Amino acid sequence: MNQIKIFKVKSSGANLTLQFGFIPDYLKLVNVTAMSAGNKAVLEWFGALMGDAREVEHVCLADNGTTAKLTINYVATGGYVAEFDTVAVQTSDPVKVTGGLGVTITASGFASNDDEIYGIAIQGDIAVDLGDQADKGNTLDV
Repeated sequence: MNQIKIFKVKSSGANLTLQFGFIPDYLKLVNVTAMSAGNKAVLEWFGALMGDAREVEHVCLADNGTTAKLTINYVATGGYVAEFDTVAVQTSDPVKVTGGLGVTITASGFASNDDEIYGIAIQGDIAVDLGDQADKGNTLDV
């Protein structure tokens, strides 16, 4: 079932868990307060296809076009977004479902106290790794 959730949150500077009721296939986070040189302003994460702590980061450049970082960078390890899946059933009275599905965002390095974060989380109808085109030809079924 396809779902899209759009949200805004004011950061406390601490790690943040967002429970969507699903693990997003795509998540985009925009820190509108971090729009100055060297800051990570946008994170993009492709859920299970990328895995935890791996994402695409958009970094702000100085007006003169220089910083020590790339403006768009793929982070293969040490990223900020990870799957959150702690659904459980409390069997004592009252019996109920606890926890949830979503993502955890490591704030340190991405969001500080009072930063405004906007986001979109999408659960697609399908998320599939198509493998290596060289092994499968020029036409791939999705």
